[in-house]
This record gives sequence, structure tokens and C-alpha cells, in this order.
Amino acid sequence: MFLAPRLGTFMALHPGILPEISVGPVDYADIQNFDVTLMVATQDFDEEVVAFSILQSSGILVAAPGYLQSHGIPQSPYDLADHACLVRESRHLRPTLLRLYDEADNIAEVKISPRLYSKNNRLILQPCLEGRGISSQAEINVVEYIATGKLVRVLDGWRTGRLSLAAVVKSSRFLPEVTRAFINFLQKQAMSLP
Repeated sequence: MFLAPRLGTFMALHPGILPEISVGPVDYADIQNFDVTLMVATQDFDEEVVAFSILQSSGILVAAPGYLQSHGIPQSPYDLADHACLVRESRHLRPTLLRLYDEADNIAEVKISPRLYSKNNRLILQPCLEGRGISSQAEINVVEYIATGKLVRVLDGWRTGRLSLAAVVKSSRFLPEVTRAFINFLQKQAMSLP
């Protein structure tokens, strides 16, 4: 969701560049097929590729105000066991244990009963906006929804993890000018975020 609202600006700044965008899960083998691959990094990259850091974000819990009015506001991580959780599948796993970290990196593990599983984050975010449950989202993806009151942060001071968005290329040795322009654009856009 970081790229979509910025793509038009990039195209206006670089009218001679024809972006071809593919969205979906990416495997390391796929990196060879693209000039640049945007990946959410939760671990180190293979040494055969080069990763340029774009931005970092925390995973936070959010819910629509209507959901919280109807179901109550969790006061501790363990209260999540009694709430509808909208959960992102990871590598064919359907997690029923939610791990949260406080500001001192203390861990709370909560057994949850998910209301929805999906590999696609947008399919989790939309029901969250509609008041169907609590969802873990990258803070960068929901900052505008929070600012406009469409979502509320739940359990402030706790996070579900940290992630980095990286632009991954096969090699930086002969990086085409258009690829470098795209990476530089994304890095500058990320620096201007709140």
C-alpha cells in the first residue's frame, strides 16, 4: 500500500519510464525476473541479492471505532482471546497464537480464535475498516485511517512486530539508471512520511 499512492507521482517525474508492476508473493527465484522487487523483510536477505532499505514500520493492532463500541476495548494483550481477530496467514500457517511486544521488548503470547484468515492484507484490512474485528497492520499502512478516525489503535504501547520494506535487485554492480531512479524516489518518499 506504500507504492500505490506514489506511483502516479513517479510516472509524472519520469514520463520516459514504463513501469510494469506485478503484485503477489515473491520468492527469491522471482527476483531474477524483475529489475527491482519490493519485499517486506523480516529477516536477512540471501547474499546473492542486494537490498536497499526503503522504510521500517511497526506492526500495530487496530480496529474500527464501531467494533470497539460493540465489543469493548482490550485493556491487556490477553483480552484479545475474547475478540474477533483478523489474521494474515504466513507461509501456509494459520496462526492461533498472537505474539506481542511492549516497548521494553517483553513478550505476551495470546491464544486467539481468528475470525478471518487471508494471505492478502487488503482482504484483512477491509473487514477491519467495516468493524468486523481487530487486525495487526503495518503502522505505515494505517496511519491515514487512524488520523481520520476510521481506525483506532488498540493496546497502545504494544506491537506485533517490526518490518522493513526493501527494494531488492540482482546486483548493484550494473544497476540501470531507471532502476536507480525508482529506488531513490521510493527512499525520498519514505523519508517524507510522518
